[in-house]
Amino acid sequence: EDFLYLAPDNYYYVSKSAVEGIGFSYGDKFISFDQLDLFQNRPDKVLNALPHVPKELIASMERAYEKRLNKMGFENRGLFNQPLEIPELTISNKQQIPLSTSNQIIPLSIDAKGKNKINLSTLHIFINDVPLYGSKGFSLNTPSFQQNIDVSLLSGENNIQVYVLNASGIASVKESLTITCTAPEKKSTLYLVGIGASKFTDSALNLNYPVKDIKDFVQLLSTNKKYGKIEIDTLFDHAITKENIKKIKDKLSRAKIEDKVILFVSGHGVVDQTLEYYFPTATTDFNNPAEKAIPYHELENILDQVAARKKLFLIDACYSGEIDKETVALIKKQNTNYGKKRFNKSFENTPTPSYVGLENTFELMKELFIDVRKGTGATVIASASGVEFAWEGEEWNNSVFAFCLLSGLKDRKADINKDNQISVHELQRYLSIEVPKLTDNHQRPSVRIGEVINDWQIW
Repeated sequence: EDFLYLAPDNYYYVSKSAVEGIGFSYGDKFISFDQLDLFQNRPDKVLNALPHVPKELIASMERAYEKRLNKMGFENRGLFNQPLEIPELTISNKQQIPLSTSNQIIPLSIDAKGKNKINLSTLHIFINDVPLYGSKGFSLNTPSFQQNIDVSLLSGENNIQVYVLNASGIASVKESLTITCTAPEKKSTLYLVGIGASKFTDSALNLNYPVKDIKDFVQLLSTNKKYGKIEIDTLFDHAITKENIKKIKDKLSRAKIEDKVILFVSGHGVVDQTLEYYFPTATTDFNNPAEKAIPYHELENILDQVAARKKLFLIDACYSGEIDKETVALIKKQNTNYGKKRFNKSFENTPTPSYVGLENTFELMKELFIDVRKGTGATVIASASGVEFAWEGEEWNNSVFAFCLLSGLKDRKADINKDNQISVHELQRYLSIEVPKLTDNHQRPSVRIGEVINDWQIW
């Protein structure tokens, strides 16, 4: 089902699941796809070179590409054509590092320097797309940097990327290497965290299923013999506080690289006047969420700087997907029922597409391009897009997202390739099909961040 169109000028159009098979040669270096994908992945240019392609389709793909540049912060297109002061980084012992080893720690000799008196800002090392030093990297603030750094390996393939950013935000060419570790696989622990908000100070805001959804999910995974040990932490209703969330994050700091972490958050979702997303706690004023609600970045931060290399974040709430702020307007309405189904409510600020064509461009962008932004190393699956409600109802006895999540695992419906295992990518694909089917396409799960390399077996 995958494809690749390659034009003579090296522009390409590729299916998302095949993009990791692309690389570039740059002098004597090999460059992974994500370093040049922003420049060379041009479906519009490829289709323009083919006969019989409707001009409207080409124009839509060009708009999707422009939106991608804006999302990545490339509003100034002049940067593409100007010589940049690119810092330099080498792994000086790269030729001595074996392609395969039984050692579980390998040393990297890092040698980096800035240009034209522009200091180096941060060092970033990713192993299978998981940041060694967290999403912010290792702070440098120096004109040059030389150091030996030990990197721990997991059993199997380890894809390592190393680069530096300078004070102007410009990255060096990434040094990449792949090492197969032949050491026996270590027994892993599953850290399972559930946060569910059903009850609120204003009882009119109560929901029926978030706490039940979390309990059902925890119960199901507790029966899976795949995990040697399971550490379970849950926060419900009034126990959801920033202090208790910090305690959970502190506990996750014990996780080792071979462990797995799943965070499942369920409840209301609200946005403020600036379209920032919040997860309300029991005492939140829904029309002023910034005061007591949990902002999205603090939820995501639970998984940042956690050593485990296999992390999944599930969030089941209204507007939980990424919002395209350029094409979304706020309206004031409350609409919480649809027959016997119930939304996980909207309140004073309700995001809605302000122009359907542009909103479709945003969806097309997500369909065409891999998100090459680096985050915490976790795959983030949201139950709805940034402008959609999340549904719950008696016919499912759960939220529709949790119902599909549970049945996809328990009944193995999400085992798309029928190998008796369910990977994170298979689960995401199953949810993206089943949830819209049960809601007449009114709710569509979305991937806020989907890791290309770091797929793993959840069931």
